[in-house]
Amino acid sequence: MEYSIIIPAYNEEEGLEKTFKRVFGANPGAEIILVDDGSKDKTWSIMQRLAKNKKTIALRHENNKGKANALKTGYDKAKNEILATIDSDCTYPPEEIPKLVKKIEEGYDMAVGSRFTKGFPKGYSWKRAIANILGAFFTSIILMHKVTDVTTGLRAFNKKVTKLPSKAKNLDYEAELTARVIRDKLKYVEVAIKTEQRFGMSKLHFFKSCWTFFIAVLRGRFA
Repeated sequence: MEYSIIIPAYNEEEGLEKTFKRVFGANPGAEIILVDDGSKDKTWSIMQRLAKNKKTIALRHENNKGKANALKTGYDKAKNEILATIDSDCTYPPEEIPKLVKKIEEGYDMAVGSRFTKGFPKGYSWKRAIANILGAFFTSIILMHKVTDVTTGLRAFNKKVTKLPSKAKNLDYEAELTARVIRDKLKYVEVAIKTEQRFGMSKLHFFKSCWTFFIAVLRGRFA
């Protein structure tokens, strides 16, 4: 079955091209949609060059609107019923996308690539480890469903998932979307993946991000 892969980016000139080449190589039949969310570096010029491939589309926000809006721009343009998303900083292995898509073909509504089903990856900082332990613990309690990775950026889902309401604007989008999928009793599954060293600076701010993700889960569960 054909599927579309959406790659949002904001100031990701260091990792974007490498991510794209791996996505393209591991998913040769997929439509690839690149979305520049108002970058100030060379991200957009790189996207324009990559989009010369006939299976690739490059879209741009003139101003930064947040990751959630970048993904939604990609959703609107995608021509296939199965969608996948991956971050542009080389953190996630694109070679895992077909595994997630297969789960959607089997009848799941959302399949996420979990970094933590088998513990924590090597090289993970203690701050991020603690944040993810606590985040997964409280998310599982709130949703009454075991969740090991609420914020992963590697996902596959069908188009009806994109219609779920969301007030998230940025990196909290995945957390809220997970909560809404589980709350609405859609079929959700986690698939173990490996992670890699990211390119460029992380956009997460430890304490602020933890609070934002927690609120997103509550909003997704009860709003």
